[in-house]
Amino acid sequence: MEGLLGRSQFLGEAVNLFTDEKTANARSKVVEWLNEVPNAESGIKCDLLVKVQEMILGSCVELLEEFMEHILSLAHDANADVRKQVVCFIEQICKVKVESLPQVIGIISMLLRDRSPQVIKRVIQACGSIYKNGLQWICGKSEILDSAEQAWNVLSLVKAQILDLIDNENDGIRTNAIKFLEGVVVLQSYPDEDSQKKDNDFSLQDVPANFKLVKRQKLEEEALNIFDILLKFHAATHISSVNLITCTGSLCTIAKLRPSLMGPVVEAFKQLNSNLPPTLTDSQASSVRKSLKMQLIALLKNRGSFEYHATIRHMLLDLGASQGEIQRAIPKMDKQEQTRRQKRILESAASNLNKKMRLDSINRQQERRSKSGLDDDSTKDTEMEVDEEEVEKQRQRCIRVNEKFLAEQLRVTDVAVNLVVEFLSKLPEEAPEHFINEYAPIQDMSIPQQVVKIAKVLGEQMTERKIGPGAAAFSKDTPMRPRRAEAMDICESDQPVDEDQARKDEATKKLRENMERVKGEQELIERMKMRAKTLKLQEVTKPFSRPIKEKFLLEAVKRILQSERQCIVGGVSAKRRKILTVMAATFPDKSIACCKVSPVTLM
Repeated sequence: MEGLLGRSQFLGEAVNLFTDEKTANARSKVVEWLNEVPNAESGIKCDLLVKVQEMILGSCVELLEEFMEHILSLAHDANADVRKQVVCFIEQICKVKVESLPQVIGIISMLLRDRSPQVIKRVIQACGSIYKNGLQWICGKSEILDSAEQAWNVLSLVKAQILDLIDNENDGIRTNAIKFLEGVVVLQSYPDEDSQKKDNDFSLQDVPANFKLVKRQKLEEEALNIFDILLKFHAATHISSVNLITCTGSLCTIAKLRPSLMGPVVEAFKQLNSNLPPTLTDSQASSVRKSLKMQLIALLKNRGSFEYHATIRHMLLDLGASQGEIQRAIPKMDKQEQTRRQKRILESAASNLNKKMRLDSINRQQERRSKSGLDDDSTKDTEMEVDEEEVEKQRQRCIRVNEKFLAEQLRVTDVAVNLVVEFLSKLPEEAPEHFINEYAPIQDMSIPQQVVKIAKVLGEQMTERKIGPGAAAFSKDTPMRPRRAEAMDICESDQPVDEDQARKDEATKKLRENMERVKGEQELIERMKMRAKTLKLQEVTKPFSRPIKEKFLLEAVKRILQSERQCIVGGVSAKRRKILTVMAATFPDKSIACCKVSPVTLM
């Protein structure tokens, strides 16, 4: 036993000696490479930094603290390639040793304001993995130190900086910003049963519920705001083809990973299919439609798109997809699964309506209480009246739910046949007058379009009678509002300041500014410089007809024949004689007719 213990102790000492020798050799090589960096050319500098990165992060991570400051100082190098290599080094640091995030995140924030667009694009690309690894690291800490809190604040600032770059003049910077925002939306939202799973996936459900530094609700609201910004950017008329294709792919990825957001994405694709940006050329429009077709097929393969199969199918047919291609993309489901999903869709729509109604009623009550608390005397003289705007909103919500329910049911063959058989015997012998006056024949409409039209008419009739699943949209009591509402301006200094609310407002200030920036086409055009469109000769010209060509050629020949005096004065008479000789030899039949126009002396 003593021999074994002595042997193990000897082996441990040998391993320590080997490790120390390995670290010493690595340190000497790193020192040698870093000493060569200041006097080397830009290409050699990048090669040396790659060697340093492979040596430290690949085999001797313990040397990172010793040489990190020296390597990060190269972020101020005059050469852009060197600064890009420093960004790559920081990205690998956050993958290998994310605990060093507080020391490197400041450099990332600084390089986002670099003068070189290539460096900014590389920083945005690196920020995708840096933000994910940083959020995982912070959420996994039991105790939040000041360094971690400061790193999270800078990371949030970086996120706001990249969000602001979506309006940058550079097309590539906008493209990379869109891809980064796609990752933020996926990270800061909840998955569901239809979400596509990825290795090492992270979402809001991995964030601790009562975490002090990172709030689930705040991150979710931020993600939804960014998602709205992407939708508005996607619908802008000034967008370039590269940005449009990238944004389409990002929205498709978000919909596949977060099927709860698939509805707005399908609606955005529908608007794009019907209204392509007018600034696109024919080739660009063809590329956009091809990309849209691929993304729609990818959405169709996701089980979460079951609710939108009819809409996606109609768009794919419009984009040139075959029925067989569409049918192969639809995932197979048994009847029980389809029934369960249809039932869940209706329950979800009804619950969302009820929840929205409750929130609206709570907000109205709070507004009334606040007004009554501000001035009790004014409420005594206030009379109530029916809130027509709220009534109309409830009516429109009811119509939408009823239309959706009817469209789903009318697509089932058995339901349509039973309806016809049930009510065929109840039809009057003569058509009513209002039917004759209001009836409009159906012309050139497909079966899905006829189903939508019938569902719309029946939905409006059901809404008037307050029946169907959409009836839940109507409140039990008629919405009321004060008849005389006096606008009262209360200074913020007279009210107690809510520190938590002020902090939230300050944290979301960048998001609100960007949302305002993308409102409306005019505001977007004012903030972004329109790039000059490269004109192609084939697009801006068209060939002349044969009579016009012959007319121009004959006039050119006449001008040559009648320019003898001008050629003598200009000293080019020899060249003129040569041109006439070539013409006479090439067209002998017409040379006599040309000479009759103007006698020419060739000798």
